[in-house]
Amino acid sequence: MLPYVSKYSYNLTGMYENGPWTARLAYNLRTKFGNGVIGEHVDDVARLDFSAGWSPTERITVSFDATNILGQPFRSFYDYGEGVYPRDVRYEESLYTVGLRFRY
Repeated sequence: MLPYVSKYSYNLTGMYENGPWTARLAYNLRTKFGNGVIGEHVDDVARLDFSAGWSPTERITVSFDATNILGQPFRSFYDYGEGVYPRDVRYEESLYTVGLRFRY
């Protein structure tokens, strides 16, 4: 296993645009990978992001973004030979934002 390189990486994105409305949904999956230390690896990591926008006029846009909706933890493990043991678990936060843009 090469350090920091997954055997598989999948990305699936759907987009919608119709008149003043836009939307995007993206799913990304990265299979387990070595983290550079012999005997250590990181489990599969998946992420789901969503964004949407509405432009009621040419000069105004309202947007909504949601990142890391799944909130899956980053988990790494160490293989001692007799068993696999957790090394660390990290939770990345999910972020939700609303925006308003004016053009002049």
